[in-house]
Amino acid sequence: MSALDEGRVAAGEKFLRHPKVADAPLSQKMQFLESKGLTPDEIHEAMRRAGQGAGAGGGALTAAPAPPGAVGAPMPAPPFGYAMAPPPPPPPMWLRAALPGSIIGGFALAAYAVSAAYGDWKAAREVDRAAEASRRAEERERRLAALAEGRFLDGDLEGDLGELDGGDGDVDRLCRAVARLSRTVARQEESLRQSTALVARLAAQTEALGAANAANAAAQDMKDELRKVKAMV
Repeated sequence: MSALDEGRVAAGEKFLRHPKVADAPLSQKMQFLESKGLTPDEIHEAMRRAGQGAGAGGGALTAAPAPPGAVGAPMPAPPFGYAMAPPPPPPPMWLRAALPGSIIGGFALAAYAVSAAYGDWKAAREVDRAAEASRRAEERERRLAALAEGRFLDGDLEGDLGELDGGDGDVDRLCRAVARLSRTVARQEESLRQSTALVARLAAQTEALGAANAANAAAQDMKDELRKVKAMV
């Protein structure tokens, strides 16, 4: 038998004799004392002195109870001197009704922000392409004007004529870039229109839910007043 700590044994005995824990199950008392640092021998001695359980007859301590959460295990008792806090109240009705609409609206706004950012990036890329095609077309025009004046920009007539042969292709590329930019702007405007309509519908639904909740609250107030009047009569 290990050495006993007289202070812990005395504290355990005092706990076991307290009237507020007299009706508590023995397993819960043992579990509480063990959680406070008492050894099995100290718990046995405290129970023997308090005249409770197996310790009163000098027998060995019983096996430890099932761990909390196991099937059939008792709920752990709150610490001595403390009361369990009451459960928090449920959220108000208007919050529970408006929360789904707020979540859907948040997702819609996030999707619109992503779509708008992608549209801006794509439009900027099309603008860069159009600017590059325009620059190349201007360069071709400059070379063509120089050749018409009899000046050779590169000092090589065949090289200048070879570069000028692609002038029509640059103009075609410029036209295609402008067309792509126009289509991108049109898609972005359509996406903005749809997102605006969705946000407007969500706002209308949220407003309708708020009005319905206000009406329900007013009806409940009227019922309460009627009950008070009937009680007075």
